[in-house]
Amino acid sequence: MATATLKTSDRCDACGAQAFVMTRSQKGLELKFCAHDFRKNEAALKDSSARVVADDRHLINPQPSVSANAE
Repeated sequence: MATATLKTSDRCDACGAQAFVMTRSQKGLELKFCAHDFRKNEAALKDSSARVVADDRHLINPQPSVSANAE
């Protein structure tokens, strides 16, 4: 069960985008992922028995900002 909370300053270890998921390996290694990179690596993480300790994907804005659609 995910219990930790990530800060907006936490960054994805794969690409540097804002992190929304943090995992912890059995050896204690923590990795942070953006939603995209977590989805891409989710199966491999589960296979390695990594646990999700924070999952804040529900906080991702479901609507793009106005500036993202500006012409």
